[in-house]
Amino acid sequence: MDALLSVREAAEFLGVSQATVYHWARSGILQGYQQAVRRFPAEQVHKLQRAIAAGHVPRLNARANKRHADGYRTPFPSRPEDGNDASQIIRLRRLIRERQLNPACILYVRALRLLAEAGEWEPATPFSPALPPASRWRRQSVARIMRGWRRDLGVSVLSAADYRRPFELPVEPVSGSDQLGFLYQALRRTGSRVQAGSFYTPPEVVRSMTAGLTPHNGFTLLDPGCGSGQFLLGAAEAGWRFEQLFGIDLDPLALRLAALNLLLAFPGIDALPNLKCADALLTEPFGRRRFEVVIGNPPWGRLADGELRRRLNRRYLRKRNFSESFSYFLLRARALAVPGGTIRFLLPEAILNIRRHAEIRSELLNECTWRGIAECGRKFSGVFTGAITLDLLNIPPSPNHRIEIRSEAGPEFQLLQTSLKPESGLVIQSGPLENSIWEKVSRYPHRTLKDSGAEWALGIVTGNNRKWLLPVGSRGGEPIVRGVEVQPYRLAPAQYEIFFDPKKFQQCAPERLYRVPEKLVYRFISRRLVFALDRKGVLTLNSANNLIVPPAFYPMKLIAVLFNSGLYQLLFRSRFNTHKVLRSDLEQLPLPDFPAPVRAELSGLADRLLAGDASAISRVDVVLASVLGLTEAEKVLVTEL
Repeated sequence: MDALLSVREAAEFLGVSQATVYHWARSGILQGYQQAVRRFPAEQVHKLQRAIAAGHVPRLNARANKRHADGYRTPFPSRPEDGNDASQIIRLRRLIRERQLNPACILYVRALRLLAEAGEWEPATPFSPALPPASRWRRQSVARIMRGWRRDLGVSVLSAADYRRPFELPVEPVSGSDQLGFLYQALRRTGSRVQAGSFYTPPEVVRSMTAGLTPHNGFTLLDPGCGSGQFLLGAAEAGWRFEQLFGIDLDPLALRLAALNLLLAFPGIDALPNLKCADALLTEPFGRRRFEVVIGNPPWGRLADGELRRRLNRRYLRKRNFSESFSYFLLRARALAVPGGTIRFLLPEAILNIRRHAEIRSELLNECTWRGIAECGRKFSGVFTGAITLDLLNIPPSPNHRIEIRSEAGPEFQLLQTSLKPESGLVIQSGPLENSIWEKVSRYPHRTLKDSGAEWALGIVTGNNRKWLLPVGSRGGEPIVRGVEVQPYRLAPAQYEIFFDPKKFQQCAPERLYRVPEKLVYRFISRRLVFALDRKGVLTLNSANNLIVPPAFYPMKLIAVLFNSGLYQLLFRSRFNTHKVLRSDLEQLPLPDFPAPVRAELSGLADRLLAGDASAISRVDVVLASVLGLTEAEKVLVTEL
C-alpha cells in the first residue's frame, strides 16, 4: 500500500499551512486526498513539491518569493532515481514533533548509526548514544569529534525510549556522499535557512564545479563557507588529498559534520581535518596562507545587521554597502586566492544583471578573468531565483579574453569580456548571436548619451488623471501625449487635453523642456524602444518621457532611426531584458560614429520615415547590418524583430 501523509505532515513537507493544503486539495493543485482517512498519498505530495520547486505550477508562481518561516523543506527536490526518498525524513520529523525531541540529538544519533555501519565504532550495547568507555573506536580522530559533540549537546541522558527508534532507522542513501549534511538541512526549519541564506547544494552542481580542478602537488583548496563539507568532498572525489583541503564556517555543528564527512572519505587517515569555526569575512583563521582554489556556495542572504555592514565596509574599504553577503564573499575570495588562482562560486543569477550588483560586477570584470559562466536554473527547494556558477581567475583579463557561456536554453558560446558593461550586466539567455551582435556594435567607434550633455524630462504626473485629463475638444485645453500615442518616428494624435498648471501637478519638468523646437519622445513602459521626433513642443504624460540631445553631439533624427531599428530592439532586449525604458540603460547604447556617406543615407531615410514612408524601415537595418559587418544569420535574427 502506498504511504499516506496526514494534512499536518503534508503541510510540514511542503512548508505551508494546513489551511493552504486544504485549499490546494479543493482547487485540484494537490490531488489524491482520501476523505475517509484524511490523508494524502505521499507520492502526490512529493510530486507537487518537485513541481513547485521547478516552477511548473503557474498558479503558485506568485508565491515564489514568500518565506516559509515555520515550515520544513527537503534541501532539494527528492527524486527516487537519486535515492533521495523523503519518507525517512518525514518519519524523523514526526518523531521530533510527537515526542518533542531535540533535532540536534536526532542528528547526533543518526551520525552514530552511520559511523557504526561504516565500521568506525562498535557500541557496547545495541543502542549506546552516551558513548560509554566500553565503546570501541577504529580511529581516535572520529572518537574525539563524537565525544566533543556529545559533551556540547548539554543533555545529561539520551533516553533509549526516545532515541532508540531514530538510531535504528536504516541509513538510506542520498545522492552524493553528504548524508549527514542532507539530513541537517532537512531537519532545519526553512525560515532559519532563508534568514541565513544557507542552502544545501545539489550534488550534481558540486560535481560539475569540482570537475577539472587538478590537485597539483603543493596546491591547496579552501571553501570559506564550507557547511557540512560538500565541496571538500567533491574535491576529494576529484583526487585532492586530505591535507590539501581546508574549510571555514560559522556553524560549529555543520563543521562537525564536515569533519566526519572528510574522515569517512579518507578511511586511512587518523587526524583532524583542516577546518576552522570562524567568520571567514572578518578573521584570518589560517593566518596568511593563500589558496590555489577558493570554491563554494556562499550565503545569499541580505545583510540586515547595520553594525556588521559597517565593519565589513571598513575592512574592505567600501564607500557603499553591498546589499547581500555573497558580494563580500567574492571580495574575500580574491584576498584568499593566490594571484592567478581559481575562484569558483555558486551564486544567484541576479549578480549578472541586477543594477544593485553593478559595483561588485565592475570590480570582478576589471580585476578577474572570467573563465566561465554556467546557468544552473532553480536548484533549491523553496528558493525560486535562478543560480549560476561563476568561474574566475584571480588576475586581470587580457584584452581579447572570451568568457565561456553555458545556458540551459541554448548552445555554448563565447563572449568578449571587455564587451560587458557593469551597469547593464549580462543576460546569458540571450544566446551567442545576440552577444556577437552586441560585440560588433560595441567595437565600432561610438559615443553614448551618458557623455552627451543631453537633458531628460519626465512626463507630467498629475496626481489625478480623472480630474485633469479631458477628451480632446472638451474645454479648449492643449493636447497631451500618452505613451500609447508614441509611435515609431511620429506621434499619433493626442486623445486627451489638459490645462497646463504645473504648480498644481504632482510632478512636472521645467516647461521649457516640453516646449523646445525639437525633442525625442519615448515610451517609458515598454519592452521595445519606441521613439518619436516632436517638433511641435507637445506636453507628455508620465508614460511618455522626453530627451533633448545637443545637435552638435548627435542628430536626434539619427537617434530616432537607430533606436527604432530592429537592430537596436535586439540590443535593448539582450542587454537589459526589462519592461521599462530607463535613462541609465539608454545611456549605455552605442551611437556609432558612421562615416559621412552612411550618415547622409540614414538621414535621408529618417526624413522619409518622418514623412510616413514605411518602405524605408527595412532599408535602415540593411544599411546598419552592412556597415557593422553582421553575418547572414545575424541579419535574419535582426529582421525577426
